[in-house]
Amino acid sequence: MSQKLVRVIKIPRGEAPKQVRRQWVGAILDATGPAHPLWESGLLTHEDMPERTGYSVPSGAALQVLGERSPAAADWFKENIRRMPPYLTFGADEVEEIHNEV
Repeated sequence: MSQKLVRVIKIPRGEAPKQVRRQWVGAILDATGPAHPLWESGLLTHEDMPERTGYSVPSGAALQVLGERSPAAADWFKENIRRMPPYLTFGADEVEEIHNEV
């Protein structure tokens, strides 16, 4: 699976409080491969969410980036999510691919 850099441009959907999700905006993350169909469930309720197209991002690396931007936001995930999934997901409308930026 190829790697791709994406920048979060919009508050992502999810079950975390809005003030926590807002901290993702501007973050640059390593996504796995191109945009693809996502079958998601809530991190807190585990309820299925509507299918959408987007990107998968390794959770550990994503939370490290978030922690550099907002330690409190990263702590929210660590304190409230019992079993962190291996990947966090972001919708195609929530991120932009970064091409050849240095």
